[in-house]
Amino acid sequence: MLAEGELHGASGYFVTLDKPVHENVTGSSAHVVATMTFTADGKKVTQTGAVLSVALRQRSDGWRIAAWAWTKGKQ
Repeated sequence: MLAEGELHGASGYFVTLDKPVHENVTGSSAHVVATMTFTADGKKVTQTGAVLSVALRQRSDGWRIAAWAWTKGKQ
């Protein structure tokens, strides 16, 4: 994503996570809604309604991301 973004002049990525929409801690998975803000061609861009799905694994030193997927929202 970062390499593709550079081709289009995007930079300054910053992801803000809202409250979880769904949370399941039976094993090690969680779903959260995220808003993504970045700069493209000198203009600030925000994607609302984007969803970040994260699979977590718990280790002795805390939770770690095992896999993730991003569903693009609206610009």
